[in-house]
Amino acid sequence: MEKPKISFTSYDDLFGDPNEVKKETIEVSLSELHEFKGHPFKVRDDRAMAELADSIRTNGVIIPGIVRERREGGYEIIAGHRRRRASELIGKETMPVVIRNLSDEMAINYMVDSNIQREDILPSEKAHAYKMRAAAMKLNKTEENGRKDEKIAKEFGESRNQIRRYMRLVYLIPELLDLVDERKIPVNVGYELSFLCIKSMQRLFVFINDFGTIPSISQASLLREKEREKTSGELDNDDFEETLRGKMKEPTRKIVLKSKQLNQFFPPEYSAEDAERVIIELLEHWSEGKNE
Repeated sequence: MEKPKISFTSYDDLFGDPNEVKKETIEVSLSELHEFKGHPFKVRDDRAMAELADSIRTNGVIIPGIVRERREGGYEIIAGHRRRRASELIGKETMPVVIRNLSDEMAINYMVDSNIQREDILPSEKAHAYKMRAAAMKLNKTEENGRKDEKIAKEFGESRNQIRRYMRLVYLIPELLDLVDERKIPVNVGYELSFLCIKSMQRLFVFINDFGTIPSISQASLLREKEREKTSGELDNDDFEETLRGKMKEPTRKIVLKSKQLNQFFPPEYSAEDAERVIIELLEHWSEGKNE
């Protein structure tokens, strides 16, 4: 399934002439480099970070970070959060950067563009990144707000509905959003649950923890409808029991995919986790197409 080509801010657009960049690059103390306010992308000490640290230990930071000056002093990182962390892990005290005078909109756009291309982006990261991108957009007052998700959809090769689903995820409580990141709750289910009030979501998380029952898309929609009808405006355990474990409980469906069937579609270097991630993403796109 081939997505439309995505157009991101280019290196030359931001940096200018590569020869000039070398002259503008300076070494800055790591203590002076501060995280971008509201940075939506998690900097994880995982295997990829270990590999980056090894590369910097051997070759140094090849591509300088991009920063802008802070009113409080020091610099705000636009691009280079992972490089800064990797440098810190190997005991470096400085990192090469290029200082740019960027507006909030330009800074957000480039920060999102430079990170969203990674293959290991979590749903929560997409959710906050798309939300930040929408907030930074400068649309004419005569244009409808709905145009924002349409524009973002074209930029990132997603459907407008999928962009809206991702942006709704920011309203989930952190515990439920973590379950979406862990692929235990699908994005479309998380979208439905995001319309519940905070107390309902908190009770739902406790219920999930106690019984290991994850709502299906139809069950999540029913919970949303039930909450609208409740005079208290909140769901209780009886609602979860009835919807998730009672007469609405759906039969368990066991699906077995043989390795011989799947291996023809994946490169040899793909792990089982890699293959599972791709399959889930394809199924989400398929489900999205059915609902549009």
